[in-house]
Amino acid sequence: MLADRIDALLTGPDGAIAGTLVPLREAILATNNAQAALSNLGRSRAHDVLAEIAAGRAPLAHATLDQHGSSRSIDHLRGLLVAAHALPARDEHLVRLEAFARTIADSVDPDDRTIIALYARSHVLRRLRRHLNGSALQPGAAYRARAELASSIRFLAHLRRRGRTLATCRQIDLDAWLANPRHANSTRSFWSWAIKTRNLPPLEIPVTINTEPSQFTPDDHRWAQARRLLTEDTLPTADRVAGLLVLLFAQQVSRIARLTRSHIHHRSDRVTELSLGATNVVLPGPLADLISQLPTPRSDGTARYLHDGTWLFPGRRPGHPLHPTSLSRRLTELGIDPRPDRNSALLDYARQLPPPVIGRLLGLAPGTVDRWATISGGRWARYRPT
Repeated sequence: MLADRIDALLTGPDGAIAGTLVPLREAILATNNAQAALSNLGRSRAHDVLAEIAAGRAPLAHATLDQHGSSRSIDHLRGLLVAAHALPARDEHLVRLEAFARTIADSVDPDDRTIIALYARSHVLRRLRRHLNGSALQPGAAYRARAELASSIRFLAHLRRRGRTLATCRQIDLDAWLANPRHANSTRSFWSWAIKTRNLPPLEIPVTINTEPSQFTPDDHRWAQARRLLTEDTLPTADRVAGLLVLLFAQQVSRIARLTRSHIHHRSDRVTELSLGATNVVLPGPLADLISQLPTPRSDGTARYLHDGTWLFPGRRPGHPLHPTSLSRRLTELGIDPRPDRNSALLDYARQLPPPVIGRLLGLAPGTVDRWATISGGRWARYRPT
């Protein structure tokens, strides 16, 4: 029954299934739950889009899917088509950020529209593309870019409430906005760009804003959590590994989610090391054993059929890692609080090791490890390499 439904959906006017859609047919038929596949195909927006493509009434292109917005079914269909090589891979986070920038510029006060569009195009997006240099945009970077754009719009609205524009902004207007450090942190980039492009007078902007971490997990609690993850075999293996990478190696959830099997190193057919920075981390035996037990794609049969097995933490969409938000939610359900737990682990490292060593081991930037050395107040707080 499933095969008949799929064939009816994918068969074109000539009575045959296009060659580009054959791998998609095989992937859908590989699902573990035929009834679920039938139900989803019958009620999802993706069903209608796929029917249009198969009938030749719409081209098989990203633009066709884009016309139907973002939904779980459309996103999943896109992932399947990319994994089946029916569509070329593209940077979805960057594409969505570009769409967000266009939408948000169109939604602001007409007098601010030009400046916001120019800022988004000539600074935010250009800076990201230059930094990416061909690699994929990460969710965290996309979120920060959205925050910068939204904050710049709120700042312009703040000026209008005070009877000002960007060109007539005074220091007192800026200081009023600076009263909220959260506002300031996400608006500094806009200010710098606006001054450089002479859209804002050369006002005084603070070079740094205090963002020292305020949340820490007590060390005894962190170590107790680590012991629990190492020994409690009723918990999902992937969640145990991810939690331990936070608790023991101070890794951000966004970095953990994008770890691949190429980061694992073996000796004598055993997992022994993990690449987090320039110097491989030697793993404790129990954690190494857990990593070796990580399952291949945890997603449903269709995605598993097309998954290439690259990611240590594969997501539900074939060819994509688990989203950091999903991973963070799963860790929270286990009692792991990623941010304060990571802060405590970093503080522990900063008290014991010189900053360059921490950077090489954990893959942190020099400025980050220097900052943590200062926060720790330990013997490496005044360390300067010779």
